[in-house]
Amino acid sequence: NANEKIHPASMTKILTAVTALTYMTADDVITVGSELELVPKHSSLCLIKKGHRLTLFDLLTGMLVASGNDAAYTIAVNTARHIMNKTASDEEALHYFTDLMNSMAEAIGCTDSNFTTPDGFDSKNQHTTVKDLALICRYAMRFKEIREISSISKKKVIFESGENAVWSNSNKLLHRDSPYY
Repeated sequence: NANEKIHPASMTKILTAVTALTYMTADDVITVGSELELVPKHSSLCLIKKGHRLTLFDLLTGMLVASGNDAAYTIAVNTARHIMNKTASDEEALHYFTDLMNSMAEAIGCTDSNFTTPDGFDSKNQHTTVKDLALICRYAMRFKEIREISSISKKKVIFESGENAVWSNSNKLLHRDSPYY
């Protein structure tokens, strides 16, 4: 059923990472802001807070390892503002970023996908196919940052603003004490 429409869920975050790394560098520092108010209730979080300053690499790690929807929205809004108008509202920047995601998916070769959120939280108009997700994942492996983050089982991060966090990956294939390692 490779061409059957499905909701992409957190697999969306891979396209968010690809899109962000296309327009910013992993070393760019981002300040977490009011975009956190856009994060849906009951989301998985990496527990960043307004005012924290992190590199894009660390935000990508929080998004991909800890499945942080808060990091996904911070990445999306700040990447869009980096490209467009720095004073765009959170909603305008988010819409611009999802347009970039859809353009990126099309450029990768996706033919039946539409993304409306950077985190994959179910949305009526958001869909993809297994075939399109495979294309996105294959393309994502071109980015050394995504390859590196994909192998992280646990990471202690010290933010640029001095705070720290520990993020753990739920993928049992990455944990040495797992029978699936």
